[in-house]
Amino acid sequence: MLLLSLKGVYCVDLTTANADKSEAPVLKQSITVIKNEGRILSTRYLIQPGDVFSFSVYDEANFTQPEINVRPDGYATIEPIGEIYVAGYDIQTLTNIIADKLSLFVRSPQISINIKEFHPAVVYVYGAVQKPGMYQQVTQTTLKGLTEPKNPIVKTDLNISNVIANAGGITEDADLKHVEVTSETGEKKTVNLWKLLSEGDISQNILLRSGDKVYIPKLTSVVQKDEDFKTLANSSIFPENFPVRVIGEVNKAGLYDIPSKTPYLNSAIALAFGYTIDANKKTILILRKTPKGNISKIYTNPNNVDLVLRPNDIICVNEKSYVGSVRLADYLNRFVSPSFLIPNAYNSWAEVFVPNRKWKDR
Repeated sequence: MLLLSLKGVYCVDLTTANADKSEAPVLKQSITVIKNEGRILSTRYLIQPGDVFSFSVYDEANFTQPEINVRPDGYATIEPIGEIYVAGYDIQTLTNIIADKLSLFVRSPQISINIKEFHPAVVYVYGAVQKPGMYQQVTQTTLKGLTEPKNPIVKTDLNISNVIANAGGITEDADLKHVEVTSETGEKKTVNLWKLLSEGDISQNILLRSGDKVYIPKLTSVVQKDEDFKTLANSSIFPENFPVRVIGEVNKAGLYDIPSKTPYLNSAIALAFGYTIDANKKTILILRKTPKGNISKIYTNPNNVDLVLRPNDIICVNEKSYVGSVRLADYLNRFVSPSFLIPNAYNSWAEVFVPNRKWKDR
């Protein structure tokens, strides 16, 4: 079982999946900032609008530019070359391009380019997640000294599992084997996140770039096994809690959020403050919605099997069988009692005043 860290995010190499653009929702909610910190995978960073980099030429101080802004159109001004399109290039490729253009002014220029500030990457998540919408990457400042006017800013790992976790996690019916990622340029890739959870295949935890769209489809017919659901529930891409409803012979019936790490029937009963004295503790009914929308009935004895629950399960605790019989007898007694009021009253009067005329058989 692999527990995914909620920490870590960085904007780097992207691959994508077969996402249908027509399914993308209209994203109206406010941007949620992803606050993560973690390892950086070994992929090349591509310069994007909003980045700030420095530029210098060895032994040519006159060409040094401490801050060059990449404008929204992808261009930057580099003296003495002028306007040059830099967006979408990695550092090495851009270095070669500038060196070629600068060779008109300097013989065999040795160029140095350093990223000083990264653009705020934005990705979109929709489908079978708790909070679909737009998510923005955060930058972090590394403090090297309080006397420095500016401290270097670093970006954290922007991988698909972290983005999903920050979107509140997946829903129970998410199809993790066919997660679709589409880049801003239309490049597509299918990711199998189930391999990441069950086998630890980190190659499925791809890194995203700004503008990527992540679509998680829903299962339509497959019912998850208990062990598979527990693997899913213990990962960081699943919500920490999920709702179940407990009704019937418990001390406090109601809707409860049960921890995903302990998704068991007895845990839910404990949240409802246990059974009443009249509860049938040996046969509990669970009502569960199937992927096709039907309602299945599951009977279990919690003393023998502590059933693994699912989100939105309804737990029904019935009365003991003899309790129902006693209540029925009491009801019938109340119904038939009035017909005996007159003879009972006469019999009591006869016993007092006319003993030889009792209402009884002779």
